[in-house]
Amino acid sequence: MGKNDTERWDFLKRKVRSRLEDYRQIEDEELYSVIDGEIEELGKAEFFPLPERLELRERLFDSFRRLGILQEMMDRKDITEIMVNGKDRIFVEQNGRLGRWDGCFESEEQLEDT
Repeated sequence: MGKNDTERWDFLKRKVRSRLEDYRQIEDEELYSVIDGEIEELGKAEFFPLPERLELRERLFDSFRRLGILQEMMDRKDITEIMVNGKDRIFVEQNGRLGRWDGCFESEEQLEDT
């Protein structure tokens, strides 16, 4: 993600969180509705393509409901283990081989939230 993408992500996450008192207590459909509304509002102010909007939608949902950046690996059948040793020290066992994953949490706070 570039600087603008990261700023957009942070902005949207703050906006969604501010609209929800307790996102753990609402249904998935309501969370998606809030996320979609915020993405639509931001789209009125600045252009970003549909594929990027869809990616942001899923990433935001994953950050509130699932395991954030780890969800991508959780959904893969070839990854059998995930080891998180810090915000930027994530290792996976993939097809029987242990290796470092090139992704990272944006902050220690994001790691702790997950």
